[in-house]
Amino acid sequence: MRDAAGFEFKWDMPDSPNTITVSNVIDGRSVALAEYEHVPEDLYNYLHLLEVIPEYRGTEVAGQMLAYVAWDSVVNGFEGFVAFEPKTLIYNYYIAKYGARPLVGRKLFFGTEASVNLIHRYLGGDYVKDIETYL
Repeated sequence: MRDAAGFEFKWDMPDSPNTITVSNVIDGRSVALAEYEHVPEDLYNYLHLLEVIPEYRGTEVAGQMLAYVAWDSVVNGFEGFVAFEPKTLIYNYYIAKYGARPLVGRKLFFGTEASVNLIHRYLGGDYVKDIETYL
């Protein structure tokens, strides 16, 4: 069941008190949400959840969200490392489309190179200038 905005997951119940939730807004409407947290002791961001509303799936919105979490990893000194555990059905899609690599079990990750590629491809501009400062 979807909420009024079109989201399936309950976004008012974070996975951890330390998570950060970001939104992609198009024409004043939130079309995607991502929940992640910094894991400074291991130098990476952990992406708990990413959701794009149905009418924006297959567009660049998911890539933009992944790129933002990767950018955040770079500017926080984690060199772009992002770990996550995708749904089984899209596991291989993250590898083929976004350059993720297997980590352990069902987890995947973006290393520095994959994150830089995501940032260039989906964000560009000032985000690219920012990462050049940190890497």
